[in-house]
This record gives sequence, C-alpha cells and structure tokens, in this order.
Amino acid sequence: MWFALSVLSALSKSASQILTKRLHGIDTLELAAFSHIFSALIIFPLAIFIEFPTTWAFWTPTIISSFLNVIAILLLIKAIKISDLSYSIPFLSLTPIFAIGVAYLFRGEEISVFSASGIFLVVIGALTIDARSLNDALSLGGRRVFKDFGVQLVILVALIYAISSVCDKSATLASTPLTYVWLFTFTRAIIFGVLLLWKRQRKLPQQTLNSNQNAYLPLAILGAIYFCEAFFQMLAFNYGNVAETIGVKRLSILFTSLSGFTLFKEQVTANKIFGAICLATGSIVIYLFR
Repeated sequence: MWFALSVLSALSKSASQILTKRLHGIDTLELAAFSHIFSALIIFPLAIFIEFPTTWAFWTPTIISSFLNVIAILLLIKAIKISDLSYSIPFLSLTPIFAIGVAYLFRGEEISVFSASGIFLVVIGALTIDARSLNDALSLGGRRVFKDFGVQLVILVALIYAISSVCDKSATLASTPLTYVWLFTFTRAIIFGVLLLWKRQRKLPQQTLNSNQNAYLPLAILGAIYFCEAFFQMLAFNYGNVAETIGVKRLSILFTSLSGFTLFKEQVTANKIFGAICLATGSIVIYLFR
C-alpha cells in the first residue's frame, strides 16, 4: 500500500514540476501564493470531515513543517526558474539520504541495509539520469554543485524536505492524513497570501499576473496537484518509514526526465538509460527488502 501511494505522490510531484516550468514567466511568489490559495479553495468543502486534535504532538510538527515548506517551495520554484529542470531537480534525490539520519534522530526510525542500498541506488540514478557528459555522470553531479546556483538551492531544499517530512509523519500519526493536509494547505495559503500582499504594497516588482490572467486556470490545476501530492504522501506515511517513502517518491525524477523526451523531444542518452535503470531498481529493492 505505501509503495503505491508513494508512486502516486511521485507522479503528482513530477506533474507539478513540469507545470511550474511551463509557468516560468510568472513571479516566484505569485506562482506559489496563487497556486496554494487555489488549492485551499478547492479543498475547503472537505472541512466537514475535519476534527482537529488539541495536542502539542500534532500542532508543534504542523507549525514547524508549514514554515519549512513555505521556505522550501519558494527556493524550489526559484531553482526551477533559474536552472534547467533536468539539471537541478535530480538533487532532490538527496532528501531520503538526509531523512535516514533525521528520522532516526527524531523518531528512532531504522531501515535495513537493503533499504539503504535501494535509496543509494535511487540517488545514483537521479544524479546520472540527466548528466550532460560522462565525467558529469561519473562524478554523480558533483561538478554541478559548484557551478549552478539552482543546484545549490535544490540541495538545501532536499535537506529542508527531510526535516519537514519527519514533522509531517509525526503530525499525520497524531491526527489523520486528510486533517493534516487540509490544515497545512490552508496554513501555507495564508502565509503565501500575506507575503504576496506585503510585496504588492511595496509594488516591487511588477506583477506579472496582472497582464497574464490566462495563467489562473493552470495555477488552479497546480494547486490541485499540490494537494494530491501531499495527500498521497501522508497516506503512505501511515504504512512506511520516512526515508523509504521519500526514496520511492523520488521516482518523480524519473517521471520528470521521461517527460523531457516525450513532451519536449529531448535526446535519449546512455546516461538516461543507466539512470532510469538505477532509479527503478532502487525503488524495487526498497519495496522488496524493507
């Protein structure tokens, strides 16, 4: 069950990244704010099924994760806009590596040697699937870390996501997946909305959506995808460990890369084939030997 839910979350993650890239002309904060506001409006009717816990075991990780995710989303959108999608996003695969330590430290979660091997295979596949040269592939993207600011931002996002994912699981187990996703969706929408109002009052920079109202529908779709991604992930947390769930979710990198040569007619290379095999094999190893 957790594996299927993680794959669905990965598909949603990939779809959001592809759509974000297509909306590159929209200001970073506006894109984040409007997509999350639309997401909150879409799921508002689900409030009739919500009963909020009153314990700090729920509210403490919820508050921490909400603010961490706001920071991560802004950084990730910025990274996607300033760097090639297939060049920087693979570094999100470092999230489950970071999560192994974070989950053990804060939740006492341990994974098997085989699961850890599967996660490392996922990382190797992610960092080679879109390598631009043999040397880049052999260095596992190391050269990109020092040359591309977008890559550096994504590595920071990977660390933030590792911490927030542990908070997400704690809050989900203290409530229900729907309760938690509903609440943090609205929390992030409010935070982004306040930041957007503050920015518009300063009138810097020019607001791109004022002259691009056709973008509202794609932003609403993006908001719905954000909700699906989070909901599937929180459901998966009910059945699987943080590092393993996030490790399988990083199949989104494979799906995003596949979109490169199916939607954008990018060339199929030996690196892509090798990386795809590693990603798929790593996910299977995690599933079979967890």
